[in-house]
Amino acid sequence: MTIVRTMRDRFADQEVTTDMLDHLRQAGPGTLITAGLNQNIIEATRAQMLAPGNRANVILYGHGDLAHDLDHYDGNLAGIAHALTEQTWDCLDNWAHRTMRTGALIRALRDDMRLNGMNLNRRPVYGRTEASLTTVTDTYTFRDNPRITFTTCAVQYTSTRGRALLTMFDHGHQVGAWPMPLTRTGVPDPVREAPVRARAHLDLRP
Repeated sequence: MTIVRTMRDRFADQEVTTDMLDHLRQAGPGTLITAGLNQNIIEATRAQMLAPGNRANVILYGHGDLAHDLDHYDGNLAGIAHALTEQTWDCLDNWAHRTMRTGALIRALRDDMRLNGMNLNRRPVYGRTEASLTTVTDTYTFRDNPRITFTTCAVQYTSTRGRALLTMFDHGHQVGAWPMPLTRTGVPDPVREAPVRARAHLDLRP
């Protein structure tokens, strides 16, 4: 008889701790908590350190998520840690499945964003198009100035074609959005131009 171990079984002795969350808070934007599927461990890491092609690291939580939850939980790190641990045990199978199935064009987009000065800052949000294709929405912090954040909402149609919307925010208020195709031919222009647009915006509104 074959016994199939779920992610909850594999990570049964792993928890999100208050020390992890405190480290996340102190380390600042661009810090994530991930589940390493090869080692079955939960740990905090810098987004820049994640290899974009390695789908064995599942993003559980980010500094941006913590900033939101600190208000909701009145600053209670123990309450956040307990809730996040329970959510991780309940959802990790689904999150791991979605991470493994994230297309190459979307993974390349994440790497392009990283190389152009933007770090992942929240857990990915998954959705569906009317044609039942999976959308992936990622949130980034601008390394030069964390008051500027970006989101990419991306969908991959085929192995060589997809599209995304890049949106820029200042203190959470939208200040620009640019659609872009995703192909294997190079970095999308809006991604390359994003740091320039962010700096120009900051020069106008210091």
